[in-house]
Amino acid sequence: MATRGPHGEAVAEAGLPVALHAGKENIALVGMLAAAYPGIVYLLDHLGRPDLREGIGGSGFAAVLALAKHENVWLKTPNAPFFSQQGSPYDDLAPFLVAALDAFGAKRVVWGSDWPLCTEAASYQDAREPTLSVLRQYGENDKRLVLRGNFERLYHRV
Repeated sequence: MATRGPHGEAVAEAGLPVALHAGKENIALVGMLAAAYPGIVYLLDHLGRPDLREGIGGSGFAAVLALAKHENVWLKTPNAPFFSQQGSPYDDLAPFLVAALDAFGAKRVVWGSDWPLCTEAASYQDAREPTLSVLRQYGENDKRLVLRGNFERLYHRV
């Protein structure tokens, strides 16, 4: 269990979200932080950097999905051009996005692109795939939450 300390208390009191870059080697730590500081929202970037070769059933992504039990853990979608092994429209990421939405719900998933850091994408629209494709399976409210509403909820406190 993570030890509580003054830094975490200050972040929680201020209502600040904490964005984390963590892969499968650090996912357990995210869970420990979430349990120790339930008042802090932890935003895990790039769906925890899944290994597409392992698939959604791989140990790394399974550990990410297990974080859904912590209401204060949210996910940010991956930088599609960087993580995809297939290129546009990045359909190989779709199963990970569906699994994340099913586990965390649309209320705890935030679209992210790494734009303008992501220079591989042909366009802004291109970088939004496959998130847009996956969200077509969900209602308009879920689409609005993921693409804009959750970001506004998360950062309105700051």
